Amino acid sequence: MTDPDTYIKSRADAVKKYIERHNLSRPDLYPIYHPVVVEKLLDHNLMMSTADKVYRSFVKHFKYPIPVQGEYFPVYRRRIVDYIVKYQRKKSYKDREMAEILQIRTERYNDMRREYKIKGRAAWECLHRLMDHRRKYPTRNMSQLSYWRNS
Repeated sequence: MTDPDTYIKSRADAVKKYIERHNLSRPDLYPIYHPVVVEKLLDHNLMMSTADKVYRSFVKHFKYPIPVQGEYFPVYRRRIVDYIVKYQRKKSYKDREMAEILQIRTERYNDMRREYKIKGRAAWECLHRLMDHRRKYPTRNMSQLSYWRNS
């Protein structure tokens, strides 16, 4: 998984290459995407989803992609959420317990899980909270005999 800063930076660099290769000025950007949004992208001051939309519009307009880090944003977000839900099912946690681990409200966790309604940076932070939880509380595979001895 690509972290949000690298994700945005790689798309900003790709858009910058498009602009330099085709000598685009501010008025030339209007058919592709709104110039103010493109300038914000170049300053790395956008959300991951918007950065991906701007990059995709440049790819669509110029008909050739410049390689970037990370994948299409909905796929990126879906992979993170699916990993979290898979962990929940594996450990048989309730939604409330999983929301406590991720340090978000239960309603927000339910929206994230069912409808993939979560922003990119928030999904990345939830994934890291889950990974920290896994490091703190590792799964121990014990035999029944060793379980009785340690209890």
